[in-house]
Amino acid sequence: MARSTGAVGPSGCAATLTEPGAFGGSLGYAQKLSDDDPALPFTPGVDHGYLGVGLDVLGNCFGDWEHRGNGCETTSPAGTAFRIPAPGANMVTLRGPGDGTTGYCFLTATTSNFSTTGPWPSTLPGQLQGPTTSLPAGVTPAAVPSTYKFGFAASTGLFTDVHLIRNVSVHPAAALPQLNLVKQVSAASDVPLPLTPGQQVPYEYVVTNSGNTTLTDVNVTDDRVTGICCPGTTLTSGQTMTCTGTYTVTEADGLAGSVTNTALAHGTTPGGTMVDSPPSEVTLPVQRGPGLRLEKTVDEDRVYRAGDEVSYTYTVTNTGPTELTGIGVTDDRVDGITCQATTLAPGASTTCTGTYTVTQQDAERGNVINIAFARGQSGATTVESPPDTARVDVVTNRPALRIEKSVDDSRPYRVGERITYTYTVTNTGNTELSDVTVVDDRVTDVTCRATTLAPGASTTCTGTYTVTEADAVAGEITNVAVATADNGTVRSEPDQATVQVESKPCHGKDCHKPCHGKDCEPCADQRCEAY
Repeated sequence: MARSTGAVGPSGCAATLTEPGAFGGSLGYAQKLSDDDPALPFTPGVDHGYLGVGLDVLGNCFGDWEHRGNGCETTSPAGTAFRIPAPGANMVTLRGPGDGTTGYCFLTATTSNFSTTGPWPSTLPGQLQGPTTSLPAGVTPAAVPSTYKFGFAASTGLFTDVHLIRNVSVHPAAALPQLNLVKQVSAASDVPLPLTPGQQVPYEYVVTNSGNTTLTDVNVTDDRVTGICCPGTTLTSGQTMTCTGTYTVTEADGLAGSVTNTALAHGTTPGGTMVDSPPSEVTLPVQRGPGLRLEKTVDEDRVYRAGDEVSYTYTVTNTGPTELTGIGVTDDRVDGITCQATTLAPGASTTCTGTYTVTQQDAERGNVINIAFARGQSGATTVESPPDTARVDVVTNRPALRIEKSVDDSRPYRVGERITYTYTVTNTGNTELSDVTVVDDRVTDVTCRATTLAPGASTTCTGTYTVTEADAVAGEITNVAVATADNGTVRSEPDQATVQVESKPCHGKDCHKPCHGKDCEPCADQRCEAY
């Protein structure tokens, strides 16, 4: 049995918890690319999950196989390899924030071994009966959300079982006010930091009636933002709404180096009493003096292999008040990065590009992580951007073939008759195969409709064989075939087929003894047939 129980909350916006995450070793919390096969759907994890507590008997949640922890800098000690048996049996594994197919990173687990060399024994005192009531020191995910939704999911894995969750009690550590407010930068926007003067910042204000009476005249005020818009003015007990507002960064914010604004929610009880929420504030950095910002992007959804070329795009922005010259990008894995422009006016951007070829060492490690920063000059002063990191996953090529041989074996064949064989060859690996052929120990000149197969693709091959006198003596024909590819370096398991052959009648004088006459040579050492 495998269980998952997780407290999930906003990572920029509130979690919906309308459905669990992926099945199997992801335990209903994390994401999953089944069998690490890019041709299969990539199942997302819990929407904006914050913390997953996996109670795992089989132990797959401990490892990062099937892209669990996709895009994470911190990975599981077991890595991304497929392991039999699973690496973390009878273990409680904690995974951090994630959204969609990115994140849900390994945090810690109940094991005494955190090295990359197994085995990884569980330290639970029994068979998943030991309580996990708090996180070990140093593994709490960053930016603890102000509100949570709790969910429970289960995955039976190889078993059919009943999962019982009983006596669950969830309560806040501190009593909530009658009106609660959470202010945040809009989750739908991608606001680059640090901010620059003139830049607009969209804010969301999540207002919740946490009391037991309906509130009217609900609104939000902000000491920096005017014209905040709410979808309504009445909140029933337990109801939530999201208000929005926009702030434009000023030159004064640039001189200060940051901008802090504070918001309050207000409402009125049925008795006419005014209710205010506790204040909620957000502080964002603003560029002060010359500055550069670098945004590095790469196709993270693609699965790379040794020899593949990875293309990176770098967007460099002048975030300061002065012109910058000599713009360039340095990456610890990519050489020869080129930029469309090398001089940037205040607020201007340029695009730079570079490529990297994946090595076998990258494939063995399972990923490529590289760090880049932008550099420019403001007069005699060198200006550097904060670094930006990107990660792509790399898989090891696993070439494989399967052959299925078929023939009409519903009747016996006669000497001189041609037998037609059909061979279905399938690429069961994860890399393209070329020079696909079939070798049969009885059939020559087998022809295939296709000789190049993508992962999962199949082709049909055919060949014929003419029945001989020797086959009639033997009474049957059994032949064995294998499929090969890539100049014979990839071979399938053999498959064989058997058909029956009619014996040639013998017409000797003595039909109760072995035939030894000229007429009986074709069926020597066999009993004669009566005629």
